[in-house]
Amino acid sequence: MKIRLYPKRKPRMAIPISAKKDKGFSLRQISEADSRYAVVKEMRKRLEQLKNECGVDSIQKEWLCGRAVVMLAYLESLEVDALEGKPIDWRQYLGAVKSFGDVLNKLGLEKDTAPCNSLHRANQRTHVRIPHPGPLEMQPAIT
Repeated sequence: MKIRLYPKRKPRMAIPISAKKDKGFSLRQISEADSRYAVVKEMRKRLEQLKNECGVDSIQKEWLCGRAVVMLAYLESLEVDALEGKPIDWRQYLGAVKSFGDVLNKLGLEKDTAPCNSLHRANQRTHVRIPHPGPLEMQPAIT
């Protein structure tokens, strides 16, 4: 009688994950995107503009610039859907706006707004003052 070291069926090596034909996520970069599409060209142009404005000096800032460009494209597509009358998830939209602002803050981009010391001053700047005509004159009643 012969002694087996393994069962009747030989064990096979596990198939590597990369060898499976998965239709889901695949690691790709914007540099691999097809440049024939106008959207890709616009995103690359925006990425270069943002890098120049931020003075990118590290790989982390470059990654943040890439995220900001993608988030902006996402927000713009949601806004177009809203303008066309399609229903959008406003919580998701507002969360994306807040995240987009956070990414821009981390890149060091400041808001160019004048500081407002009080709500009263802000209201004074936005409201148009109409001069009051004065007291009304009493007209005699017609009988």
